[in-house]
Amino acid sequence: MEDGTYTLEELSEGLGWSKSAIKDAIRTAFPSRMLYRDQQPYDVLRLKDGTFKVKYNPNK
Repeated sequence: MEDGTYTLEELSEGLGWSKSAIKDAIRTAFPSRMLYRDQQPYDVLRLKDGTFKVKYNPNK
């Protein structure tokens, strides 16, 4: 996935995770909010408009 802002549907397709798994992971991972795809770490923040800001984070 490239860095950017995505809807839940786009994030689900990009990470290969179900929508409910993404919501659960973000809720339980507080405060780090790190999600992984193929062992690659991504910082994921939920924005006020309901979209998600995704940034690749190779330092984690």
